[in-house]
Amino acid sequence: MYHNQFSNFIYMNPAAQPELTIKGAYPVFNYDQANARISGIDAKLQTQLFNHLEITTKAMILRAWNYSINDYLVYVPSDRYSLDVKAFTSISKNVKEIYVQAGYQFITKQWRVPANTDFAAPPKEYGLLSAELGSSFKFGKQQINISITATNLLNEIYRDYLDRFRYFADSQGQNFTLRIKVPLTIYDKK
Repeated sequence: MYHNQFSNFIYMNPAAQPELTIKGAYPVFNYDQANARISGIDAKLQTQLFNHLEITTKAMILRAWNYSINDYLVYVPSDRYSLDVKAFTSISKNVKEIYVQAGYQFITKQWRVPANTDFAAPPKEYGLLSAELGSSFKFGKQQINISITATNLLNEIYRDYLDRFRYFADSQGQNFTLRIKVPLTIYDKK
């Protein structure tokens, strides 16, 4: 938990009018200062069940008040909650861990926004489903970690409140990532 009082807190404030060019209208942001209060909580609860199952829940809740205008501070992250379930096991002494993980992240709509300050209304809430499969094994003396991750599995169409591209386009759809990590280790010849 945290609670902070700031004098002359610097933040980006949307300008009254967008910038008009021959290519179109673009949002303009000014750096302003304000006396502000920022309070919140970041919480994580992790438990292991049956020696091969791990459950992790997280929450991030943030509140910010702009004393200079006596209203909420603009561009503050909305509340976020997540749940991850991970099953893992070891197959042999060379394969230290093989795991599969599924997760869900829910992001609420940011309704704590000063009226008529932004170029577009805050986007609606959304939820993202993800999955990961990975392993950690030895190849000779070298440790190798390999994983494949899928995010936004249901191809949810969403826009994040803090993403400046939200004025123009939706956020990223389904994404698949293959990672191969080879830690550099120096071995003693003895």
